[in-house]
Amino acid sequence: MNHPTVICILFATLFMSLAPYPAADTSATDALVLSPQEMQLRDQLWEELKTDGLANAYGTLVIEFEYHDLFINEEIPEYTLMLKYQRLLGSYGIQPGPQRQIHLFEDGQMLIGDFDDWGDLLDEPVRLGLAVAAN
Repeated sequence: MNHPTVICILFATLFMSLAPYPAADTSATDALVLSPQEMQLRDQLWEELKTDGLANAYGTLVIEFEYHDLFINEEIPEYTLMLKYQRLLGSYGIQPGPQRQIHLFEDGQMLIGDFDDWGDLLDEPVRLGLAVAAN
């Protein structure tokens, strides 16, 4: 190996570590981090659902928040419970819609948004307590 090759390798090794890398895309991880208001809603929902006997011990719980009805895991709760959960969600600024759902996952995550018939999110999730929150 001759000297110019060694110098080029050393130069490349030294300055490649200083080269700017593209910023990491944190949008995917930010979507997983719940705001304090979202954590409060999640905890309150789990507590109320367990108290009312509507939450399973394990698995994902889906609340469909439609204009005139509310379904919890595809079942309509009794009228007083339906009103209770409609008011609770409304108190956090969550508006009903034809495809609005709240997904509570057993790992502590929560996702609010409009979902298709197959459970896929149609648009950006609804976020609570964030400067970018929108319905």
